[in-house]
Amino acid sequence: MKLKNFTKRLFVVTLPHDEVCAEQCYCTNTQHLQSVHNPKTGDVGIRQVDMRVPVSLHVLVKAETEELPEAFLNAQAIKSALANGYLRKVE
Repeated sequence: MKLKNFTKRLFVVTLPHDEVCAEQCYCTNTQHLQSVHNPKTGDVGIRQVDMRVPVSLHVLVKAETEELPEAFLNAQAIKSALANGYLRKVE
């Protein structure tokens, strides 16, 4: 399934994990550095925290996406954009 942007501006949407990732997770796992303060010693350190980042969709003006998973149609933002005519499915 492909989507085409029919607006005169860039279409960007973050696809929430709970709406899109039912059968397969499309989120990205990344690591974040976080500063940590020890109040007893006053030392400041850095620790690495694993984070899950939701996938986002960017569609350029009048452009067509590459092949996308059907699960992306479950996102409320995509449903709304299709209903309003901002995006259209291209087979």
